[in-house]
Amino acid sequence: MTMKASKITYGIAAAVGSAFALFVVFVFLQPADREQVTPYADFERDLAAGKVEEVRIDGTTYHYRIARDSTRHETTGPKATLAAIDAMKGDGATPPPKVYVEP
Repeated sequence: MTMKASKITYGIAAAVGSAFALFVVFVFLQPADREQVTPYADFERDLAAGKVEEVRIDGTTYHYRIARDSTRHETTGPKATLAAIDAMKGDGATPPPKVYVEP
C-alpha cells in the first residue's frame, strides 16, 4: 500500500470512528421517558376505555400516562373546563385517572 493510500484509509477510519462516537453520545443523552405525541381522539378513546392513569393539563396541552405499560403521551386539545375534568372521571366502572391542572 502506498503512503497516500494509507493516509486516505486512516482518514476514512477516523471519520467513521468519530461519527460512531457522536452517534453513541447522542443516543445515551436522550431522555428515556420521552412522550409520544398522539391525536386528541386517541386520548379520548383511551380515557373512555379506562386506560388512562394520570392526566396533567397545561392550557391546551394534555400529558397523560397509560396504566398498563406506563407509556407517556402528549396531545393538544380544548382548554379544560370543570365540566370536562369531571367527565374524565367516567361512570365509576373503572378507577378514574388522577387529574392535575397546571395554573
